[in-house]
Amino acid sequence: METTILTIVGERIKDYRLQQRLSRRLLGTAIGISGQALWKIETGRSDPKLVTLSKIAAALGVRVASLLEEEDMMGMLQKYREVLIRQVEETEEVRPGPE
Repeated sequence: METTILTIVGERIKDYRLQQRLSRRLLGTAIGISGQALWKIETGRSDPKLVTLSKIAAALGVRVASLLEEEDMMGMLQKYREVLIRQVEETEEVRPGPE
């Protein structure tokens, strides 16, 4: 899927949700939408209204701007990069070498 503002905002929502160990269903219920609708937002398949973003942000305890700010985006990308590098390194450590 192409990276767009919708996919980036969706990833941020998902990241905040997972940090708080919330299921889609639980967060969705808290803001009055289904878990399926939240999945569509998190994957960039739905263009949420500002009111919905506001409800999501409030439920997650963050500002709406934090879902949209470019500086936060760079920090998140760096964090994902570090996680991916760590996962690759761990995978390489587990693989048996040639005999």
